[in-house]
Amino acid sequence: MKKSLCLIICFALIILSLTGCQSQKSTPATGSESSKQLADEQILRLYMDNDPAGLDPQLCVDTNGGEILAYCTDALININKEGKYEPALAQKWEVADDEKEYIFYLRDAKWSDGTPITADDFYYSWMRAIDPKIQSGNAYRFFNIVGAEDYFAGKLTDPAQVGIKVVDQKTFKVTLSRPTPYFMGLAVGNAFRPVKKDFVEKYGSEFASTPDKLMYSGPFKLSKWTRQQQIVLEKNENHWNADNLKLQKITYDIIQDPQVPLQMYQSGDLDVINLDASLLDKFRDSKELETLLGTNIAFTSYNCKNEYFKNINIRKAFSMVLDRDTFTGKVLNNGAKPLRGYVPYGFPGGSNDKDFRSHNGDLIKDISKDNVAKEAQQLLDKGLLELGKTKEDLSKNASILVFDEEGKKQA
Repeated sequence: MKKSLCLIICFALIILSLTGCQSQKSTPATGSESSKQLADEQILRLYMDNDPAGLDPQLCVDTNGGEILAYCTDALININKEGKYEPALAQKWEVADDEKEYIFYLRDAKWSDGTPITADDFYYSWMRAIDPKIQSGNAYRFFNIVGAEDYFAGKLTDPAQVGIKVVDQKTFKVTLSRPTPYFMGLAVGNAFRPVKKDFVEKYGSEFASTPDKLMYSGPFKLSKWTRQQQIVLEKNENHWNADNLKLQKITYDIIQDPQVPLQMYQSGDLDVINLDASLLDKFRDSKELETLLGTNIAFTSYNCKNEYFKNINIRKAFSMVLDRDTFTGKVLNNGAKPLRGYVPYGFPGGSNDKDFRSHNGDLIKDISKDNVAKEAQQLLDKGLLELGKTKEDLSKNASILVFDEEGKKQA
């Protein structure tokens, strides 16, 4: 595959607070949509910093495993580039007026071995995710479903009382305990994607450990996994949308040295890389640089067991004096956007073509935009007075914990 718009800058931090700041992550660009001529070799060459911790959809909680599963498994629905839900394994769905019952109608889709994907597969997979014997770290994602949390906790032992039902082999019904506007978004996630019961039971604890111990519902299948070296995905010819998929192969080199990806990109051995913020100025004018607004958040977290930061007025004062505009624009200098509400930019839920964050506006104040220095000082004084402490006491007992040398510089 020819190199496309491939140098990507990861937006490292967007600043939030009462207690935090928000980070953003980019997604790879795979070529220009306006390109009318496909490359002769339909291979996308990517990389990741380590092997996936696991590829069991119901158990996977790591980013690298999730990325591979996004290619190798399919969901009931997907989200398109406009942020709208579109059919995937479910060709259509219905939502009850009370927004507590969802019915999904499955298309005629197949596993990679050619056998049909059925509502039984979804039932088994979703019940497996909340099985107390499995103890999946993703179980909480299902807790809006009737009985799911109690079933996971062992308080409910009859699976028939859980709101996950097979109507027939092509119809799958879910009943929620309360309206959950983001349920469809949850259903896109890897934990909600089907696994095949007989395959899981055949391999037991070894399920999903090697390419031959996985059954694939997605557009690609794992053909090679050499740990600490390379992962290779090849097109799944039995996928329901295979005729429209032109890409034949995706390779992931496992690269832990942060200097190597750029070298491999420049030598033509990688098609897409995440560009470290320290290199942004060097490549800022490159036609190959593409910046994408991500939706991850990073935040400062106050230790509420600390005698000073357990006081809400002191926490508010610290939040107000954090200059988010200067921090993102001059300290990070990587394209990050300041954030003054916990939900980041890019999420639907607003009106007049605005996203949720833009529609709801700022929920907190800081000295970047507001004249709050005096108010922050008053809150700090009030908090110290409540504790019977002075600013000198605070300065001797307040510290910032960071993860690495770069965090130290930012602090």
